[in-house]
Amino acid sequence: MPPKYRTYKINEGDTLISVARALGITPQEAKRFHNVFSSEDDLIDVDLPSHLRTLYVYPHIYEKVGDNPAFVKFNYGYTLRFKPAEKPLNYGVMYTISSGEKEENTLKYRVRVTFVKQDEKGYVFEINRLSKTYVNDEEASEIADELAEKVSGAVYPLEVVIDEDGNWMDIANHPDIRKRWKQVKKRIFEEYDGAWVEQYVAESEASLVDKELLKKSLSGDWFLAAYFGQIYVDYTPGFVFENRVSFPVVPFIRPVKYTVKQEVKMLLDEYGLVQISQEGSVSDNRSKADLENRQNFPHDALLDPDSEKAEGTYKAKYFLNAGNNLIESLFLECSLQLEKRKEIKVVVSLLEDK
Repeated sequence: MPPKYRTYKINEGDTLISVARALGITPQEAKRFHNVFSSEDDLIDVDLPSHLRTLYVYPHIYEKVGDNPAFVKFNYGYTLRFKPAEKPLNYGVMYTISSGEKEENTLKYRVRVTFVKQDEKGYVFEINRLSKTYVNDEEASEIADELAEKVSGAVYPLEVVIDEDGNWMDIANHPDIRKRWKQVKKRIFEEYDGAWVEQYVAESEASLVDKELLKKSLSGDWFLAAYFGQIYVDYTPGFVFENRVSFPVVPFIRPVKYTVKQEVKMLLDEYGLVQISQEGSVSDNRSKADLENRQNFPHDALLDPDSEKAEGTYKAKYFLNAGNNLIESLFLECSLQLEKRKEIKVVVSLLEDK
């Protein structure tokens, strides 16, 4: 059980403002937390009482002289925020997909995440594919896979706008994507022909040239869904809270919602990393039939309140750099029991600099 508080020794000349600044919190936070645990005689009003020698502070805060790097450093209160990295981060990404009794398939590729700028909309990151996608350790060979690979050449590099919670909100370079698509489409028709190819290109174009449709399409990207998850949030004094996360288990529809117990470990792990875990089950308002029929809204569930609920589990572990709170690796397992059980595993690992 984590401690309820730590103590800070007040020295001569300390004020509420100077102590709060030393601890990296606001005076209001210092006052509010201390007053929860102090006696009536030691309550803080406008400033520190002249007789006060001990201040009660958040459990993760410690005096500067005794700074302990084994503790997670929150930004303020129990809020965890990321700090953009100065250099690009290269990751290896692997998906493992299984459906029913079918043999598992794996997809692998490498991706680069680069901080571009911060503006009034949020943080802009560039996502760029560094390699082709390998299916079961082989390059894509089916025509559909080859076309998908070529279409992705128009999407990447992709610039996404991230809010301070780490959730991706918008596409910053959509005009560039539209321009690239013209060249990609031309090359596709130079290499392939046939009615099926024309239909594939037309469907791809519809989702690429319209920004909102592209955002909807990218909401089904497993890397974006996992990497820009809800981990940079306000935690509780117990470092655990209930959260709702979404993941695109079923293609072409709104991601499925899961209710999870989310926890950040107070201590860094043996490698000096921040650990965050999420574990829970399906809590979507759509029924099993709704999801089976790829409905965005609870059509069947509203018609029949007793309709069978969808079942499934969600587990994720994140390991963050303790200096900037950016992801070094993540492991995610997500399942959904429909007519056939569907399971997706995502592994993202920071690659060593060469």
